[in-house]
Amino acid sequence: MKEECPIISVCMITYNHEKFISQAIEGILMQRVEVPIELIIGDDCSTDNTRMICIDYKKKYPKIVKLRFPENNQGVMKNFTDCLNSCSGEYIALCEGDDYWIDPLKLQKQFSFMQKNDTYSMCCHNSIVLYEENKLLKSFNNILIDKDLNLYEIVRSWIIPTASIFFRNNNVLPLPSWANSIYSGDLTLTLFLINSGKIHFINSYMSVYRKHNTESSVSFIAKKKNTFVNDQHIILLESFNKETNYIYNDILESQIKCKKKLTKFSKVYNKSLIFAFFLMPRLFVYKVYYRFKNRI
Repeated sequence: MKEECPIISVCMITYNHEKFISQAIEGILMQRVEVPIELIIGDDCSTDNTRMICIDYKKKYPKIVKLRFPENNQGVMKNFTDCLNSCSGEYIALCEGDDYWIDPLKLQKQFSFMQKNDTYSMCCHNSIVLYEENKLLKSFNNILIDKDLNLYEIVRSWIIPTASIFFRNNNVLPLPSWANSIYSGDLTLTLFLINSGKIHFINSYMSVYRKHNTESSVSFIAKKKNTFVNDQHIILLESFNKETNYIYNDILESQIKCKKKLTKFSKVYNKSLIFAFFLMPRLFVYKVYYRFKNRI
């Protein structure tokens, strides 16, 4: 019997997600959707038990689960773009290995919307943010209605959960080679999708975005990360602006200027914090030492 070609591909990148990958995969396997699906898992040379867990699922569900195991660590973006390019479905959904879906009809809802609305290149939805350490829950964004998203909303602040992205696999892939050096794969992809069609937001919580990286108690370290992200966004927006022949120049340039101001402020703030956290305690010790010395 001839195997059915998948209509929906789920692209899942993972790295050292052994604590979470089973829940991510189970969220795909529980989907009740009227068309055949495939799950492409791209593991970027995990050093924990992630690969073995994925292999076990491949053995149990050989018609659905397909594995992409590069021999060498590729980095997040190369792993992401290669995984996308391995998807053969007419539609592609994203779910990273530490996120998971909670609605068994998620794919069916998004598939039905896209089938009925051919001017849309992508649809997405809201997500619950789960802080793994303290189990705190909050909403990913504050959108309370079904609506179309515009370019300004997307580049101003990231309001689209990665695990909510569902798009047509037609003319945006493969992404340009410069995308392999960009930090934010989901934003890069979304920019190209809004350039090729409309994007619709469904007001429903159908996935969980898990935050599990340990936050440093020294806030300037976090600020340094924010500076890196701002710098990467500037590179992305400038590259996309050039790629699209500057047709969105007014919107993109305003955001580039805003990001540059934030980066400049963060760098000044970082220097101030470095002084506060490292130099001030030493000055305090010297002050105590000389006071003690003068009393002797």
